[in-house]
Amino acid sequence: MQLIQPRFLSALLLLAAAACGADVAMTSEAESDTKEQPEPTWMLGVWSNESPGWTRNICDVSHLKIEEEGKVFKGYAGGDNCLDGPMYPTKLTWEHDGQDAIIVHLPEGGYYDGWRITLAMDDDTGLVRCDKLDVYNILNGVPEEKTRIWYIRGAVCFKNAVPLEGTDHYDPWETTWCDGPPPPCEGAP
Repeated sequence: MQLIQPRFLSALLLLAAAACGADVAMTSEAESDTKEQPEPTWMLGVWSNESPGWTRNICDVSHLKIEEEGKVFKGYAGGDNCLDGPMYPTKLTWEHDGQDAIIVHLPEGGYYDGWRITLAMDDDTGLVRCDKLDVYNILNGVPEEKTRIWYIRGAVCFKNAVPLEGTDHYDPWETTWCDGPPPPCEGAP
């Protein structure tokens, strides 16, 4: 049993649309796909390639400070300034590569073209983590999986390590949060 005959269906739809008034806009699927999506912000902030709580015999932590409007500052804590906070001497640029990646452009003349940065997958669960980045070098336009370096959210610095009891050999530096741990992040994009 058919409740509405096909010839009346289109008239009924037209009446229903008219009853909604002028404030209801009818858009096609193609039109809604072309609407600009908000820029993702998952990558913004300071990231470090070492975790806090480890002792080291050298002090060297790499940092990325990713800002809005395509600015990236590559920095470090270490060298002659082990107990100082991170310094950011290298300014780079980035652009979105979809909603879940960015491309950082390196200066011309280097071996690599840039980096592709994504949120990292948790090794145990396979879920995307909002507090860890995977950074891949790009060579000839192709990200190289084998060059992956991870960065954690937050700035990691050094402090003097406490020697272990009963030994005269110890690593003199311990990694620690520079200004306390970063605020918790909210999910993945």
